[in-house]
Amino acid sequence: MFSSPIINTVNEITGLSKEDELGLKEKQKVIRLNDVNEKYKEEYLNSYFEDLHVSSGETDWSVMIIRALDFKDFNDCKNLLNML
Repeated sequence: MFSSPIINTVNEITGLSKEDELGLKEKQKVIRLNDVNEKYKEEYLNSYFEDLHVSSGETDWSVMIIRALDFKDFNDCKNLLNML
């Protein structure tokens, strides 16, 4: 929208216009950044749950989280149910 005007010629090799090539490159960049963000989130969550020292044989994350939580009073239980 605010970029400089492009002479919209068609690339003979790809068959795409300059505008389409720029759009494709931008989509690829966003996909790569999303993959990096997802990998970071997965590594962060895995390290967090490993630090909780919950049973390693458990495969269900929701059960592991509930076992790691401290319930001191009824409000803690109520907050968990609201969160779910």
